[in-house]
Amino acid sequence: MSGPALKTIRSHINAQTLQILLAVEEQGSLTRAAAQVRLVPSAVSRRIAELEATIGTQLLRRTPQGVDFTSAGKSVLARGRRILGEIDALAEELSAFAGGTRGTVRFGGSVFALIDHLSDDLAAFRREFPLVTLELRSRASRDVIAALLKNEIDVGVFASPEVPDGLTAKVYEEDSLALLVPESHTLAKRKSAGLADIADFEIISTPRGTETQRLTADQARRRGLRLRSSVEVSSLDAMVRMAQAGLGVAIFPSRAWEVLGPFRGLQRVPIGEHWARRQILVAMPASTSLASPAGKLFARLASRH
Repeated sequence: MSGPALKTIRSHINAQTLQILLAVEEQGSLTRAAAQVRLVPSAVSRRIAELEATIGTQLLRRTPQGVDFTSAGKSVLARGRRILGEIDALAEELSAFAGGTRGTVRFGGSVFALIDHLSDDLAAFRREFPLVTLELRSRASRDVIAALLKNEIDVGVFASPEVPDGLTAKVYEEDSLALLVPESHTLAKRKSAGLADIADFEIISTPRGTETQRLTADQARRRGLRLRSSVEVSSLDAMVRMAQAGLGVAIFPSRAWEVLGPFRGLQRVPIGEHWARRQILVAMPASTSLASPAGKLFARLASRH
C-alpha cells in the first residue's frame, strides 16, 4: 500500500473511532453503541462507513440479530483494544506527572549537608513516591545556590546565612561547628573553645570558597586573627583522617560527629561562639510549583524544622 493511502487510513483511525467499534461489539447494536459513546446513531453509522470506504473493505455486517464483525473488523477490534489500553496507560502516566507523583528531581547538597536525617528523609520520600527518580549531586553550598538559580538542579540543601532573590527557602535543620582535635591536644579537655584559642594551631579546613571556610575566615578577620591552614579537604572522611594524623585542628560539623562519630583518637570541642551556630536551608526556584515532584520534596524537607 502506498504512503499516501496509509496516511489517508491513519487520518480516519483515531481513539474515538476505535471506541465506537468496541462499543458496537459490546452492545451488539449501533443504536445502543451510539448511546454508550454519546453520539447519535447516524454519526456512528457515518464514522464506520467512512472508515470502510477508506480502507476498501467491510468491517461489520448488519443481521436481524444485530451486527456481526468481519475478519477485517475483528482484526481492528483486537488491535483497537491494545491501542486504547496504551492510550489509557499513557493518560494515567501523564496524570501522574501532572500530579507530582512521577518524574525526576535533581537534588543537590553540600558534602557536609548530605548527612544525618537527610538520607532518611530522601528514602521516606521515595517510599511515598516510588515513581519519582532522585538524581543526587554533591556540591559545595555556594555551588548548590548557583545551580538552583541556573535551574541545573530542582531542590538543594546548603548552609548559608543569605538566600538570593529567585529562590524559595526554608530552614531544614540547625547545626553548629566544633573543633576536632587529637585526644592528646591541649584543647581536648576544654568544654568549649573560640577562634582565638586555635590561632596558634594549624587548621584543617574545607576548600577555599566553601561556606564553612568563608564563615571561619570572615570571623577571623573581624577578630584580627590570622588562621593558618595546613591542609584543605573536601570530605568528612579526609578531615577525620588528617586530624587523626595530627596535621592540625579540624573545624567540623557537630551533627557529623553525632551521626558518624566518635572517631578513634579524636575529641570534639564545641565552638562556643554565636557565629558557629548555623542553619541548614532547603531551597528551590521560586517558580517551582508545590504540586510538582520537586515541590513535594521541598515541602517534605521543609516540614522537618
